[in-house]
Amino acid sequence: MKLTWGQLPSDLDSWLFTPDGDQIYFGNQGSLVSRPFASLDVDDTSSFGPEVVTLTRSMVGTYKYAVNNYSGQGSGAIGASGARVELSLPGSTVELFTPPTVGESTSTDWWQLFELDVAANCSITVRRTGWFSISPPASGKAPRQTTARRPERAPSWHAAPRAAARGRAIFQARWRPVGISSRAGRTVGR
Repeated sequence: MKLTWGQLPSDLDSWLFTPDGDQIYFGNQGSLVSRPFASLDVDDTSSFGPEVVTLTRSMVGTYKYAVNNYSGQGSGAIGASGARVELSLPGSTVELFTPPTVGESTSTDWWQLFELDVAANCSITVRRTGWFSISPPASGKAPRQTTARRPERAPSWHAAPRAAARGRAIFQARWRPVGISSRAGRTVGR
């Protein structure tokens, strides 16, 4: 998951919420070799990015990916920033996400992009969510890490509104995670 954006706002943040409640973000950059097997490479606070979140092993459940406008709406809106997120899954083409053209306001600092549903048979379904909200995605579990190195704008943990199921693009893939340096074989289907 690679986030890039323009000059303003200067600080957009990648957030990955794992099925067991871990959160990967600037205050908890994670690990690729131990639990949660996900990591944020760098926290870019001076425009453009990229911020890359890498997942080396998946667990059964739902991962949620969102972008936070840490700079706040006063420094620019996510929708006007040229933000884009590229999702790369093994064996499939890169999927591109751009902010919605409606729904952003002075109180919406979160752009919720997609959910990755990992089944017991290792199949992955990508569900586009694509809306703005005032709070991060509900993880379904109490957050493991809520202490941030920039606490003056720490998020609140309220559930975000759910988008209607109709109109969501669905992408399904089969993936057998085999390790960090191995290439995983996958077939793509609908």
